Amino acid sequence: MKTLTIKNPWATLIIEGHKQYEFRSWKTNYRGKILIHTSKKEDKEDIKRFESLNLKYINSAIIGEATLTDCILVDKEFDENLRKENPLVYGNEHYNKTYAWKLENIKKYDKPIFASGHLGLWNYEEKAYEDLKTPQELYYFMENNIKYGIHGTDGKDYDASDDEKFQNACNTVYALCDKDRILKYGLGHCWDQTELERDFFKNNNYEHKTLFICFMIEGENNYPTHAYLVYKKDDKWYLFEHSDYYNRGIKKFDSYEDAVRHQMNNHIKGAKDMGNEINEDVINSIRIYEYNIEKHGISTEEFIDNILENSNDITKKIIKKS
Repeated sequence: MKTLTIKNPWATLIIEGHKQYEFRSWKTNYRGKILIHTSKKEDKEDIKRFESLNLKYINSAIIGEATLTDCILVDKEFDENLRKENPLVYGNEHYNKTYAWKLENIKKYDKPIFASGHLGLWNYEEKAYEDLKTPQELYYFMENNIKYGIHGTDGKDYDASDDEKFQNACNTVYALCDKDRILKYGLGHCWDQTELERDFFKNNNYEHKTLFICFMIEGENNYPTHAYLVYKKDDKWYLFEHSDYYNRGIKKFDSYEDAVRHQMNNHIKGAKDMGNEINEDVINSIRIYEYNIEKHGISTEEFIDNILENSNDITKKIIKKS
């Protein structure tokens, strides 16, 4: 479908009904439905202008649709009428030698569709997993299709909205997903999502490593574990993070150790934010493993046993350079 990429706040102003015209330096003869896509970058100064509207911004996503009904060459009269009609939105802009794309039948999507943007009027087509070629495409695919949770061996779905119920399910009805299982149910926590990522990076010939971090503290406790993937491209290392909601994204580092150390610090902060005590003994209990999986469908206990028995402990290597 035809799609137009627009920076925020302008894209959100359109979708929320505050702005009917989008201005371009070029004319289009296209008329019909278009998707409204927000660019990766936003106009921060202009966002400040609209603080009173309490808008919520999402970048790099299709947030709604509209019908393009006209493309008007802006003249002085048209410009002045717009300023009078809505001085907040149109008052600070100058539209000399531009075209006003008139948008009607504006509809906001309940769920954004994450995608990379392009210049001009471009065609959006959702790609199947098998057609993904770049890490950014994988990331957006996971944003749109994979939720944090598990599909239990009891046939029920569990997510983190009820933490106690979720943790119990992880301990009793969990089975590690392979690529096909996580794509079928659209659910997976960090261990599962890392398996999907592993499949993609392996099939697309990226050098990559999967890692597991935990606190080796005896007895029952609330300290988290986490699995994640890093990959190499053009002599740089990248952290690919989707399951950790507060640290989602693809981040670039000069070295493998820098990427792992960054995630270690995120993990410590996350444990603290969960209400866990962080002291010298806790820090010293951290373990970081490079690991591989030979068999899917295993339980939580079997997964942990595999980590402890068959993985490469790189903790000293990372801590030494901290």
